[in-house]
Amino acid sequence: MGAAPIAAASLLDAWEQGARQHPLHRALKLLQVAEPHTSLEALAELPIGERDRRLFALRARLFGPRLEAVIACPQCGEQMDIACDGRAVFGAEARACEAELEIAGRRVCLRAPTTADLLEIAQLPPDERPAALLAQCADEAADAHEVESRLAELDPLAEVSFALGCAACGHAWAEVFDIAGFLWTEVGERAQRLLRDIHTLARAYGWREGDILALSPQRRAAYLSLVAEG
Repeated sequence: MGAAPIAAASLLDAWEQGARQHPLHRALKLLQVAEPHTSLEALAELPIGERDRRLFALRARLFGPRLEAVIACPQCGEQMDIACDGRAVFGAEARACEAELEIAGRRVCLRAPTTADLLEIAQLPPDERPAALLAQCADEAADAHEVESRLAELDPLAEVSFALGCAACGHAWAEVFDIAGFLWTEVGERAQRLLRDIHTLARAYGWREGDILALSPQRRAAYLSLVAEG
């Protein structure tokens, strides 16, 4: 049996609350739409890669698995259309995100960063955050470059990037893809459409917002079509 449809009211509530929050809190709020019985604190303890894998699963339920975007070349500004099946990126199974490694002759316990870790360092100056994050993820001091490399192997979905090339000027670069920010933009666009639908149907029939949101998308669209016909 497939996952239950996401309730329009839940999505609208998440968008309203997340609009006043830090982007890291928004990511957790969106994830809680798909996992309403899991606390925000528990979701914040997920490794970043696992969090983003679940966010993509939510995105696929809401909008489908295909990812499409328009990106400007950083060299010449040429607009590029890019698209891919997100399942090829985020479809991997969850993996262990803790390891004990030997670095420079010492045993170092590492764990993949979590949203809680990122929130803890969010108030630090940007140039101090990388070192602070590494200190939270390793149980003792170790070579920063080596730790970063091992953490990337431990949680490869923590930072997803695409290799791109500009046909106009030949510039090649790696573009980091933020599934949380990408999904937030899409949810915001859907929320605005829902509000317009509510406005239209409330004016036409005098219905309350909750009644309108309780309608299935198909039935809501049918009523909107009738209103448009006059």
